[in-house]
Amino acid sequence: MKYILSFILIVLICNQSFSQETNKKSSFTFEVAMPPVFSNESFKGVVKPIVYVSPFYQHRVKGNFALGYGVHFTYWQLNQFKVPVSEPVKGGVNNLGVFIKPSYEKFYSDFFGIDFGVKVGYSQTYFNTDFNYSLSGGAQMVESLHIAPTVGFIFNNEEEGDAYRFTLGYHIQGISYNPSRLGVSTFSGYDPAKFSNPLGYLVVGFGYTHYFK
Repeated sequence: MKYILSFILIVLICNQSFSQETNKKSSFTFEVAMPPVFSNESFKGVVKPIVYVSPFYQHRVKGNFALGYGVHFTYWQLNQFKVPVSEPVKGGVNNLGVFIKPSYEKFYSDFFGIDFGVKVGYSQTYFNTDFNYSLSGGAQMVESLHIAPTVGFIFNNEEEGDAYRFTLGYHIQGISYNPSRLGVSTFSGYDPAKFSNPLGYLVVGFGYTHYFK
């Protein structure tokens, strides 16, 4: 995490030194990424990252400052080789969220820019497992707030008004995890004292942006 923060700091310094003005006022972006888990070892140990998708609209409000809003969906699949042998649970974990995104977007040239922002919002996490369905007839759902510093490297096609981006972010969900979320009773070999750690995951992927004239 400290390397990510250092990298973002370097980006901001460069952003101030070499940026230029742009007439792009609003945009629509669709991101697709992988969501590897970085915090809460017990959750990281039993899931496989599958996909993160996030469409959002962004409007420049003043200068290079913009405000966006959108949704995201994250899915992790339970790793059949990591779940407890005594309780071979099957299923996956879905996370649905809505957010606002204050950001600072500048272009170094007509073809390259950087968008640094923070997604802040509300999420619902669904633990969809066969054990939960057998116990209560449905998925276990947990509500939480989330925050996600993000940076996007924008490669612009000036003639078409479209751009492609490399996206890097870190999501922190305001929930903890323990095996009981999956409907199992064993600790799976993990230290219960660490179950209270918040769920955090990295987002690494690509996006498509359309700028409106």
